[in-house]
Amino acid sequence: MRTLHGHPERSQSKVLIVDAECVVAEMLSMALHAEGIVAMTAYDSSSALSAMRSFRPDLVVLDTRLPDADGMVLLERLSADRPGLLTLRLTRDGTGGEGDRIVDTAVDDWLIKPFSIEEALLRIRRVLRSNGINDEWTRSTVRIGDLVVDEDSRTVSRGGERIALTPTEFRFLSFLARNAGRVVTPGEIFGRVWKYDAPGKPAQVPLYVLYLRRRIDLGRDPMIHTVRRAGYVLRPSLPAASGPHD
Repeated sequence: MRTLHGHPERSQSKVLIVDAECVVAEMLSMALHAEGIVAMTAYDSSSALSAMRSFRPDLVVLDTRLPDADGMVLLERLSADRPGLLTLRLTRDGTGGEGDRIVDTAVDDWLIKPFSIEEALLRIRRVLRSNGINDEWTRSTVRIGDLVVDEDSRTVSRGGERIALTPTEFRFLSFLARNAGRVVTPGEIFGRVWKYDAPGKPAQVPLYVLYLRRRIDLGRDPMIHTVRRAGYVLRPSLPAASGPHD
């Protein structure tokens, strides 16, 4: 069981991740930590119950397929121990396989495995936001210059003009927008935007940068810039200040 503490200026919400797949739990925990969120991981029901008592999370991300207990029973116990606990349930088939018991447990949202880390963060923000937790991190709309990314409606516009994106392109742009002004590497982008078990390499990233530029920058002042031998950065740019970009 591991705890990562976020930055004090960000959301004070606490997230418990319960997943027998340790690598997946740690990846998500590290991503939350990078976003300034306090997170703890547990890999079985006993450590999850212990964490609930000591950590007192606001939200639990739970894969109910655990090695030592019925995950749905665990979820009921966690919810009874902390009334109002928010739940993002991980499933492999989109149905859960538990029938009517799912309805009785009041799950706030679902996420199908395998997932991208960025998609998981989008869902976590949405669950927190829909339950009255509103702060810088959970805000649904990100504005960079004349670019608007709305995570609730999954829409993007620039200069008031709606721009259609694929799900991968949307996650990519949302990640860039939330890190506007910071150079992000192809490896960092690939690890956050693509599913954690996705085949391929960060070499795919430049192709998607090209796709985004065609949609976001074409005929406009460029916002997506290449920093050679480093990565990419999203920032508003005036024509006179725009340098060459790939």
